[in-house]
Amino acid sequence: MITIVTNGLLGGYILVSILLLIIEAYSIQMKYFQQKFILIISFILSLSLLYLLYFGQDPSQVYQLYSYRNGIYYLDSVLSVPAYLLIVVVNVILAIIGSVSLIKYTHDQFETSREEITIQRKFEAISTGTSVFVHSIKNQLLANRVIFKRIHCSMQNEVDLEKLKDHIHTLSRQNENILQRIEELYRSVKTNVVHLIPVPLPDVINSSLERFHQKYPDKQVEVQLMVSSMILADKVHLSEAIYNLLTNAQEAVNGLEDREEAKVSVHCYNTSQYTIIEVKDSGIGIGKKEAKRIFEPFYSNKNTNQNWGMGLHYVRTIVKEHFGNLRFESEEGKGSTFYVLLPNFKGYKK
Repeated sequence: MITIVTNGLLGGYILVSILLLIIEAYSIQMKYFQQKFILIISFILSLSLLYLLYFGQDPSQVYQLYSYRNGIYYLDSVLSVPAYLLIVVVNVILAIIGSVSLIKYTHDQFETSREEITIQRKFEAISTGTSVFVHSIKNQLLANRVIFKRIHCSMQNEVDLEKLKDHIHTLSRQNENILQRIEELYRSVKTNVVHLIPVPLPDVINSSLERFHQKYPDKQVEVQLMVSSMILADKVHLSEAIYNLLTNAQEAVNGLEDREEAKVSVHCYNTSQYTIIEVKDSGIGIGKKEAKRIFEPFYSNKNTNQNWGMGLHYVRTIVKEHFGNLRFESEEGKGSTFYVLLPNFKGYKK
């Protein structure tokens, strides 16, 4: 009775565990994590089935397959030959499934880690020189701004005053644009210090949208806030990261001839482990070759309407500082979707 009850509990426990894993895999909304989880389940399932195949046998049952007679070992077959062949085939199949799943999962994790190390080394190699360069150029442009102001003051009584003012205004605007671009580059290169505090998620999204509309006042962003929960974040840096994703998405759809198909959206929702901020566009998409390099610092594909520059590298750095992950899915001609995955914050209570 004890043996029967124990075997029943073990078998039931394994079956319930497998069922829960399958339910969990089905509930995962992102394909990337779903595929990784399926590999893990395949490995666990193969081990579990092998266990179920043998756990009901004791050592005597296994060793009694062989007996020693007249100096020769004989096989005392309990099952039929086809049954033994079926067991061997099942063992081989499960071993192959488990090994392939484990190797594939390990390979993917290794490639991800190696990619991050490669990007970090490239960034460190150019960081010092770029910081010095940016600081020098910034000082020169600040000096130019002072000169422009002096010219504006000294030439107010001249005959061509309006025309001169127009030229000065144009040069000043260009100077401000260059300063803004260099400031963004410098902010990406220098060490970012984030201060994580409980922040309402809608505040972060609204801050990003406010800055986005300053750059694109006539563009619309579809917003779906499925949650209004608190997140542990640095509002300034995270808003800047989301803003970068939104501007990249808008640049991706600017070249579309069909304006009705040009859509940019931000969608926020919760899963069992993450609060997800999803930025999606219906633009030109990212090719497979470019997809491997878009997170590299200073990478830009001049053959497209997208200018990644330091934007995505900055976004990835900020998301990692929030103990999160940045993932994306893209298909050429059909658009891209970027996922900012932040760990659920459960320390806040109303």
